[in-house]
Amino acid sequence: MTTFSQTVRKQRSLMGSESATPGLQNDGAGDTGSANGQNTQTPSGSGQTNDQQGGAAKDDATTTQQDSRDTAKESQPGSTDAKKSDATAAASESMDAFAAANKDVLTDGQYTFAYALSGHWLIDIENGSVNKDARVQTYADNFTLAQRWNITHDAKGYLVITGAQSGKALDIASGNKKPGGKVQQWDSNGSLAQRWIAVNDGDGIALHSALDKNLVLDIPGSSNRNKVFLQTRTANGTAARRWASTNETTEMNDFAAANRGALKDGECGLASALNGNKLLDVANGSVAAGANVQLYSNNRSSAQRWKVTHDANGFVTFTSVKSGKALDVYSGTRGNGVNVQQWSSNGSMAQKWIATPTKDANGYVIHSAMNKNGSSGVCVGGDCWLSLLVIGVRGVGGRVRRI
Repeated sequence: MTTFSQTVRKQRSLMGSESATPGLQNDGAGDTGSANGQNTQTPSGSGQTNDQQGGAAKDDATTTQQDSRDTAKESQPGSTDAKKSDATAAASESMDAFAAANKDVLTDGQYTFAYALSGHWLIDIENGSVNKDARVQTYADNFTLAQRWNITHDAKGYLVITGAQSGKALDIASGNKKPGGKVQQWDSNGSLAQRWIAVNDGDGIALHSALDKNLVLDIPGSSNRNKVFLQTRTANGTAARRWASTNETTEMNDFAAANRGALKDGECGLASALNGNKLLDVANGSVAAGANVQLYSNNRSSAQRWKVTHDANGFVTFTSVKSGKALDVYSGTRGNGVNVQQWSSNGSMAQKWIATPTKDANGYVIHSAMNKNGSSGVCVGGDCWLSLLVIGVRGVGGRVRRI
């Protein structure tokens, strides 16, 4: 039978030589003792000799000196990194100068861009989409906002080109700097992929990307047909990279300014010159946005009364007295047979009009600001431009008669 004292002696023999002085038991803490019982455990982290400490300090100093040499090397004018940085800065300055030198080629406004080889294929958004990543293509002129582009300039003179229908920017997908890049519309983000420079090029302009001034908007293979997706290509002066731009805003502004005095501000009824008892009317007296506008027998209601106002450029806005909503071209479309409705006022060209007097001065032709030559309608009083909505206005001597 093994006793407790025998177990203790066995454990001590397993631990090796005894480290305690006579009369003292090992407390089992595991400290290494000296022969005379004094504890000589080394404090954590302080066990280096003087030589070892000196070597570590030398290593630290060497590392610091090497870092300093590396930093100095990187900052030297002849280093690879410095050369790359200088080249990037120089390229940026060159591009900025290129933009500034050409900033007046196109003024701010709303434009169409026609293919220089044909004159009737316009830059267009596929399917009239308002989605980001929708492709940009060529398409026959269809008088829609999908073919109209708003031009503005940033502080450095770069063009920002945004779709009049979608409000999204003309964009090179993924900022691709190589020829053959996909061209799309995308949410405006201020990147160089959405900055352009218009440069006079023969009988048109070339649209250069701010990513690389040698990269231009292009029709693949100089294709002279409908529905060709645009891409980027290296500039070479060919017609495939050339566009005929038309500032629709300037043309319409001039037309509006020339006729701003034809129709006075105030409330009026708008009667058909074919039948003076038929007035411009909001269907069912509705106050809803999108309610149809029609000709209806005179019922002297507020649904047949319109407030005439002019903006700073001379454009007329007709606002329903009953609903407070503006006379509007549906979906801002310029095509034939497009409906006219009332819609919440938004200041768009779809709600701006120009009144010109007929030759006999007994009425007016009302032109949509979407297109002064507009769509076919009933034109009364001799020769006139056909407009989206053509009606007479009851008036005497240029003054609107109250109805």
